[in-house]
Amino acid sequence: MSPCFSLLTTLALKQNNLQGHVPHSITNLYSLKNLYIGFNELEGPLPPSIFNLSSIKYLDLQGNHLNGSFPPDLGNSLPKLQCFLADENQFHGPIPPSLCNASMIQWIQTVNNFLSGSPPTELIGSGTCGESARDKKWFWLGIHV
Repeated sequence: MSPCFSLLTTLALKQNNLQGHVPHSITNLYSLKNLYIGFNELEGPLPPSIFNLSSIKYLDLQGNHLNGSFPPDLGNSLPKLQCFLADENQFHGPIPPSLCNASMIQWIQTVNNFLSGSPPTELIGSGTCGESARDKKWFWLGIHV
């Protein structure tokens, strides 16, 4: 990837009929704040290092064929995350409670996947994130039990 792309803050590739895997080189976009790759034909697991892009505020993965699980430290590794759209994919496993550690989170959408377990108490229960959720945050979790 060209060095000039390292300063890119928004990558909007939504609804472009993109196919294949999300390239590992996307993690070279160190300044990326907004990643819109929803509603394409992307498949396979996400490169694990995508969750190390600590400047990400808006992560739109929805409407693809992505799979794998979310890392347990998701909320810690993406502390500026405000919007996490991962619905309509093939993700599996639990929603990490650490997602609540992304203190700016306002929108989480994970419906229509193969997620399991109980919704994290921190997101919907008595934790501080859960209390905030009742006030201003939107959560569409879609847990299969």
